[in-house]
Amino acid sequence: MGAFTFFPWFVVKEKIIIGDFELHPYLVGRNDFGIGNVVDPYLKSYESFPDRSVERVTLLKVKGKDFLDDLTVDERESIFSFREIFAFSLLEDRQYFSQIGFYTNFDTVQCIVQSFQPGHVGVAVTARTRAGQRMMAYSGKSFKVSSPFHVKAGEVYEIDSTLAKCLMAAYESENFEKYDLAIFNFNRANSDNETTTPYVELVLICSAFERLLEIDPSREDVLVAKFLKVMAIQREHEETNKREVWIRDFYQSRGQFAHGKKRALKKSLWSINEHLLLATFVFHILLKIKLSEGGFYTLADDDQFNIYFFDHLIKSTNLFEPIADDLWKWNDLKNELVWNWILDKKKYL
Repeated sequence: MGAFTFFPWFVVKEKIIIGDFELHPYLVGRNDFGIGNVVDPYLKSYESFPDRSVERVTLLKVKGKDFLDDLTVDERESIFSFREIFAFSLLEDRQYFSQIGFYTNFDTVQCIVQSFQPGHVGVAVTARTRAGQRMMAYSGKSFKVSSPFHVKAGEVYEIDSTLAKCLMAAYESENFEKYDLAIFNFNRANSDNETTTPYVELVLICSAFERLLEIDPSREDVLVAKFLKVMAIQREHEETNKREVWIRDFYQSRGQFAHGKKRALKKSLWSINEHLLLATFVFHILLKIKLSEGGFYTLADDDQFNIYFFDHLIKSTNLFEPIADDLWKWNDLKNELVWNWILDKKKYL
């Protein structure tokens, strides 16, 4: 009995080591690492397009193990915990409002731990049901998994692993639970899966804020106070209290859907999509500040710029309306502020 772990829908450009895990690019059919006779028949069941098997994947290897060694229950659990951290770090690097820039989502970072018996090619899939679970068995040729429509399979990622390495260091700390729960909710709010509505995403991402800031039970005033305290690492710009206005509107928008409403009954200052975009952007900033408070991360100039950028974003309107063909307010404002930040930073730090 053995097992191997892979990510079918994306490829790392080169080998990466993060904590106790190694990520390796793998080309199907080339017999890299001498394991092609075992893994390739399984990998060919995964299709980037109908009737077109994936050509490249990412393999994961646990420290102290070979690619095909069987894995304990604890090792398997640690792999899926790593997947959450790795996906979260990838989500930070997304380039919004760009047809050619880097973009990914949580579902792209699907992780498979495939058990096998030498000489046998078949797949048993366990599916969760409300009454427990059911298992289905497939022969090697009959088992096919197609890439979801909202996933761009086969993309090669050149990855900055700084945040993931910091989170893996924090993973060993006693206080990691708040990060763990926050990241779990955040990731599921960023799947781009059509089965998860924007309203559910809003509830999930608000829960991520509450877990990170250790708010229980949920209370608007507590969230506002803690959010403003963390963001006070940089002085608010010109139009004061805009951060408070945004976080209150965000929480109140979430509250309508968290209590069973299917549509907004109260007019919000920002649209649901604007709230999701802004909350997603600022959440990475909040988490980095909290990591820095715990000694796991050092804030960079880019992080400080992103706070400055966020303050200007929440002063803008209609973020989803293009200024001109292929020109969006998000990118136009960011390009303008890059130079302003060089001149202004001393006033705010």
